[in-house]
Amino acid sequence: MLNFGILSLMKKLKILVAPHPLLREKAKEVGRVDESLKAVIAQMFKIMKASKGVGLAAPQLAISKRFFVMGGGEDEEKVPFQTWVNPFIKPLTRKKVMGVEGCLSFPGLELPILRFAKIKVRGKDEENRPKEVIYEGYAARVIQHEFDHLEGVLFTDRLKPLKLVLMGSPEFSAAVFEAIYAHPAFEIVLVVSESDKPKGRGLKIQPTPVSQWAERRGLPLYKVAKEDKSLSKLEQKLKKLHPDLLLVCAFNRILPPAILNIPKYPALNLHYSLLPKYRGASPVQAALLAGDAYTGISLMQMDEHLDTGPIVYQEKVEILPSDNSESLTWELTQKSSQILPSLLVYFVGGLLKAEPQKGSASYAPRLKKEDGKIDWQKSPAEIERFIRAMAPWPGAYTEVAGQTIKILKSHLEGEKLLIDMLQLPGKKPISAEGFKRNYKSLALTLPL
Repeated sequence: MLNFGILSLMKKLKILVAPHPLLREKAKEVGRVDESLKAVIAQMFKIMKASKGVGLAAPQLAISKRFFVMGGGEDEEKVPFQTWVNPFIKPLTRKKVMGVEGCLSFPGLELPILRFAKIKVRGKDEENRPKEVIYEGYAARVIQHEFDHLEGVLFTDRLKPLKLVLMGSPEFSAAVFEAIYAHPAFEIVLVVSESDKPKGRGLKIQPTPVSQWAERRGLPLYKVAKEDKSLSKLEQKLKKLHPDLLLVCAFNRILPPAILNIPKYPALNLHYSLLPKYRGASPVQAALLAGDAYTGISLMQMDEHLDTGPIVYQEKVEILPSDNSESLTWELTQKSSQILPSLLVYFVGGLLKAEPQKGSASYAPRLKKEDGKIDWQKSPAEIERFIRAMAPWPGAYTEVAGQTIKILKSHLEGEKLLIDMLQLPGKKPISAEGFKRNYKSLALTLPL
């Protein structure tokens, strides 16, 4: 029969969430498993399954005793359902393997953790029978994780942050890099960006957005000089750092094998299209120009060619009828920021495998200022897409009476194109109505 104290405890069983101080206490040995403790063990299995976990230690439920339950996951043969009481672990090899771990006391957090590849476990089961089992693979990882809980050790204590090099230049790259910077699995050992360039109306020399971000965060920064064609200086710098990973996001150089082969794990590139569609520098604009219903994110393993490497992960993103290149880029950036830190962890942990690109390749070359000129011979639908694709850069424009007029926004009414917003050189943006009032002669030649 269960005593009142155990019944009261079972009603209160709840997984403690870090940094609860009880998770740091070393648990006490169990004298003997009685009926009351068996009832707690049964309840633990229910809590573990309901929480979609594969292991749960008594200290995680504020029970300072040396026992845990385990089982389930994607492959039940690897993680059988069982109980370990007063376990003792002995590594059978010095070899450690990297794997992805989560923890019910750290909801949503997954980290790459090194564990012994093969172990022997001695202890008792829930019937007080002694047992000794050899484990390897995922089951060995689960047991080591739960055993740590009995010692007051959390899986975050086992984390050795991955040494990461980030390479990119534009503002959206900096936003993605910020999400990686905030994740505990990574130590950013170097940020690489393009050299400072003239920008704006006054052509003032300015660092790239990624360079500015790195300086704000106090991160090591290397700016690649335009004259360093071979990237030899960067290669020597990277070799001294011994990075685990190299991640590229919109960096305007093709990297040679000498650099790609430096990191411990294959170099990765984040690209804003569903490769092999729209390889190149302007995939977002290309998707808008084509009138595609969706585009996406590709994380690919890099080779020495332009966006041709095998795909590690892809995800579709819908293109809204109102999207221009700025809003769609921001949508892709938000999605990338949400998923990329976990994808890097999964990649290092062996959960993501690179697969060759499939399908016909297409290309989206770098846009120049003159590429924004509107071809009025195209259909209204094509021109409307063109205006959205060119916004905000290089900007759609037309020439009327020797003046260059930017077309900032337009819409379709049936099959008719109507311009909504324009801009003359040196002037502020103006609505179509305002343009018709103030520039009557110019307005006559435009679909306002």
